[in-house]
Amino acid sequence: MVYPEECKEIRGVQFVNTAFRELYYSRKIGEIIKPYGYRVGNEGIGLWRYSPEETKFLNACPKIDKFWIV
Repeated sequence: MVYPEECKEIRGVQFVNTAFRELYYSRKIGEIIKPYGYRVGNEGIGLWRYSPEETKFLNACPKIDKFWIV
C-alpha cells in the first residue's frame, strides 16, 4: 500500500477486546488441531499497549487504547 511521505502506519493495531479475542481463539484452535500434528499460524504470547506518544499521529480516537499481539 502506498501512503504519502508525511504519513506513518502502525500495522496490527487492535482494540483491547479484539486483541484478547485473538489470543483466546488462537489458543483454543491450537489445542484442537495439535493432536493432528498442526499448529496455528499466529501463536500470541501476550499484548503490547501502544503509548499515547507512539500513536499520536493517528489523530483518530486518541482516548482509546491501541494494542498489538506479541
